[in-house]
Amino acid sequence: MPSGRPKKLKSIDSVDKITTPLKQKEIIQSVANALIIQDTPDLDIWSDENRFLPPETSSEHGKWRTSRFPFLRRVMKCLSASSIAREIVFVKGGQLGGTECAINWLLHSTVCEPGPSAYIQKTIDAVKAFVKQKFRPAIRHCSAVAYTLGDKKPTGYSNAILDMGYPGGFISFGPANSSDFLKSKSLLRGVLDEEDQYELSIDNQGSPRLMLKKRMANFPNSKLLRISTPVLKELSTIEPGFHEGSEELYYVPCPNCNPDASDTKFMFAIEHDNIKWSKEINPKTNAPIRVWCECPSCGYEIDESKHKTWMLKKGDWFSTKNYDDPETPLSRYRVGDVEFPSFRLPSFYSPLGFYSWYDAAHDFLEYKRTGDISLLQVYINQCCAETFSLTGSDIDHTGLYMRRESYSGSKNLFDVPNEGLCLTAGVDVQDDRLEVEVVAWGILEESWSIDYKVLPGDTALTGNIYGMLPNGQPTVWRLLHDYLSKRWRHESGVDMPVEVTMIDSGGHRSDEVHQFCRPRENLRIWPIKGQGGWGNGLWRRSTRRHEKYKTIDYRLFVDELKSKLYAFLRIQTPGPGYCHFPKKDVYSEKYFKGLTCERLQTRTVRGQQQLYWDTPPGARNEPLDCRNYAYAAFSAYGIDLFKRASVGLQSIFGSMARVKKIKLRKGSRGL
Repeated sequence: MPSGRPKKLKSIDSVDKITTPLKQKEIIQSVANALIIQDTPDLDIWSDENRFLPPETSSEHGKWRTSRFPFLRRVMKCLSASSIAREIVFVKGGQLGGTECAINWLLHSTVCEPGPSAYIQKTIDAVKAFVKQKFRPAIRHCSAVAYTLGDKKPTGYSNAILDMGYPGGFISFGPANSSDFLKSKSLLRGVLDEEDQYELSIDNQGSPRLMLKKRMANFPNSKLLRISTPVLKELSTIEPGFHEGSEELYYVPCPNCNPDASDTKFMFAIEHDNIKWSKEINPKTNAPIRVWCECPSCGYEIDESKHKTWMLKKGDWFSTKNYDDPETPLSRYRVGDVEFPSFRLPSFYSPLGFYSWYDAAHDFLEYKRTGDISLLQVYINQCCAETFSLTGSDIDHTGLYMRRESYSGSKNLFDVPNEGLCLTAGVDVQDDRLEVEVVAWGILEESWSIDYKVLPGDTALTGNIYGMLPNGQPTVWRLLHDYLSKRWRHESGVDMPVEVTMIDSGGHRSDEVHQFCRPRENLRIWPIKGQGGWGNGLWRRSTRRHEKYKTIDYRLFVDELKSKLYAFLRIQTPGPGYCHFPKKDVYSEKYFKGLTCERLQTRTVRGQQQLYWDTPPGARNEPLDCRNYAYAAFSAYGIDLFKRASVGLQSIFGSMARVKKIKLRKGSRGL
């Protein structure tokens, strides 16, 4: 009998020598099945059969039902292999299932259309949160992807949090602010989630969308899904994308004048103007007692609880776009299967049990009550699914001057009113002076200006270790030290210190500012530097200390800060975000002219629209800068004012006999 390894069979004709007849039949059948092109189920059908919403991420967990979000069916058809659509734009409000639709598509692709895919969000933190909180739970509750992404996946494929491999493809998750990631892979499909929050240009190499599309050029059947709630009109990329596509809106029938839901009869798209409410207001909720949708044809008052589900089920997508003459819309028509479909859907379509017409009326009336322009922006963006314009809305400095108030009456018994719970300061540095403002902060960012001081002196002179000049006169930096050491009397009788100060180090007095701040770090006096740009937040703390002075530096994103402050200044009713100003000589019309002197404008840079703050010639914007720095100081402090209000200021400041001493290091170059 021969020994060793048996000789390998090379002929398929010899298969009967190593298998039983039953096994031979199974092998032949499996080969035949592999050669047959299987029909790929469309995304909506596959999702209804296989997708389950996890209880940890969904308020309505269980089997996915496209019928619950009937307006998503056409979007999902466009994402299916049976559609010729290449770039799908979905402009949406909140609570409409857009992100879940993207998850369905990614899961479906691993089973029905394997290939390289990418999911993009604004930052790496947002991407990681999405994978951990939404995508991985979706995998665990979808048995259909057990062999591609789940626990039965073959070994050898990546299972990293940002790179999931599977037989025939992979899904990469990455940030929109990384040009290296956007250029690293060729892709069959991509998802741009919340696109309007991305930076317009990454590392001066172009927009994230265009960089991603370049990576998809090698696949003739590639698809790109662009999902976003619109943000600023001047910077939006999703709104132009909608207008470049088929411009479809979801039309619904009126239960009164079109009860049989015929698409040949009157149908309408629900917008803000259709939502009506009663004049009677519930004092407990500050919302109207009754809210309804008014039919623009017959005026029928449509009850949400009775008719909304029926209206959504009987609705459909239509367009009025006139490609020959965009200024003249056509009668509504259904759009067929096209390469560039685009959809817009406000939150008024959110299914019953989610965001309601009552919620929409409450949000809009809250803006009307407070005059807070930021609430209006949230309503327009997230409810109406429209962009919001910041330009062309100047602030009247005279109105701010006229609304000054006396915090303590004619006797001036205290400096800080009872609601002020924390003091911060912002310092602007000029060649011949320092300008500083002290601001008190209360619950939900309500603020009270306390004092504005101009300290004259040559800011290039730091003096000796005590901040004194050879002639015995104090330097302007010594004057600033004494001013920031001052206590301010609170209405409760407590003397409050300035807890955080930010000083501008962006000019040519950077060395002097850092010399002043370093020995006062224990007093939370920090150097800052302003930086333009949008979408970066308000501030960022440096990860390393200053190389020369070892200070903790902060980067302030002044465009966002100014936008935030001007939104506060537009609020007309005392409460969250409202700005109070005292009747003091320093708060003159000159101060308010400086506070409101800048205007938000647009300009074209390398073919792209950009927002920027324009300062008119001769205007002095030091009050604006000081106020911005004081707000950034409060924001960076991160103190819990609700807790402070509950324990009282006496327990915090009452036992402090004096301000902390400054620890001067040997060899210090002075104040």
